[in-house]
Amino acid sequence: YDLSNLKQLNLSKNKLAGRFLTSPFFENWSQNMMQLNLSDNQFTGSINDVTNMISMTHLYLSQNLFSGLIPPELSQLTNLELLSLFDNRFTGYIPLELSQLTGLEKLFLDENELSGSIPDLLFSKYTEMTDLRFNSNNLDSKIPSSIGKMTKLNILNLQKNDFTGTIPSDL
Repeated sequence: YDLSNLKQLNLSKNKLAGRFLTSPFFENWSQNMMQLNLSDNQFTGSINDVTNMISMTHLYLSQNLFSGLIPPELSQLTNLELLSLFDNRFTGYIPLELSQLTGLEKLFLDENELSGSIPDLLFSKYTEMTDLRFNSNNLDSKIPSSIGKMTKLNILNLQKNDFTGTIPSDL
């Protein structure tokens, strides 16, 4: 099939399973795809090579069974405005490379098994961020004061983590 002109694909709320983008079907359209919604399915494993999705602005992969690390290669999707990875089984740290997504407006990493601290550099680059959700993980350390630099932020959810210290005065 030639679906090279396909810009949006919504397959959410099904019972689709398997590994992410391993079908040859995806190879034909991924360069021009702008919005992909595979949320609320049963996809497993890690998110493999996404570097050919150069036009992607909205990537919804939430409510699946993805596991492993959040791939730093997501930072190569420089047109991303929304990245939704909530309610999966991601582990490890929040990749510092995500700070390269300077046009990101919404970032949903909630309800995973992420640990460590939130990279301070992440917030100093996110000038367009309006909605940031890191709740229900295992994040620790202090809440970075640089969150206060995100002047367009409307929603900030950090509940159900292991933060210590005081609430930054910039909030």
